[in-house]
Amino acid sequence: EIDPKNASAYRNIGLAYYRMGFLEKALAELKSALDIAPNDAETHYAMENVLYGMGLHDEAVLELKKSIELNPEYKEAYNNLGFIYYERGMIDEAVEKFRKVIELDPNFVEAYSNIGLIYCEKGMFEEAIVILKKAIDINPTFPDAHNNLGYAYWNQGDKDKAMREVSIYKQLSD
Repeated sequence: EIDPKNASAYRNIGLAYYRMGFLEKALAELKSALDIAPNDAETHYAMENVLYGMGLHDEAVLELKKSIELNPEYKEAYNNLGFIYYERGMIDEAVEKFRKVIELDPNFVEAYSNIGLIYCEKGMFEEAIVILKKAIDINPTFPDAHNNLGYAYWNQGDKDKAMREVSIYKQLSD
C-alpha cells in the first residue's frame, strides 16, 4: 500500500512502469506524484520522458521547461530539450542547450557528441572533429561520439580514420 502523501513512491512506480513500456500507467502515477508535489523537478523530468515516448512532444517540452525552471542546474533536462530542438530543426536553440549542459557539467559527454553531430550536419567538419575528440577524451567508450567522429572524418576525406572510428563504434555497440 502506497502512502497517499509520498510523491517519491508514485514517481518511482511511474518510472518502473515507464521502463516496462506501460506509458499510460506511468503517466497516471507521475500525475499522482505531481498532485502531491507539483514543484518536483525530477517528476516533471520523468513526465517528459513518458510524454515524449507517447509522441506528445509539445507537452514533453513544457515538462522540460518546468524542470529547468524548478532546478536551473538540471543538466539532463537541458540535454533532452536540446535533443527535441534538434529533432525539430531548431539547430541554434539545440546547440545553446547542449552548451548549457557543458557549462553545468564539463564532462557530460552526450552534449559534446550532440554538438559534434550538428556541426557535421552543417558541414563544419573541422569543428566537429575537435569537439568529438573532446567527447572521446572524456569517455572513450561512448559509442555515438566514435560514430559521429567517423562521419566527420569520412566527409573530410580521411577514410582510414573514418573506418577506424566506425569499427570502434560497432565494437562498443555490441
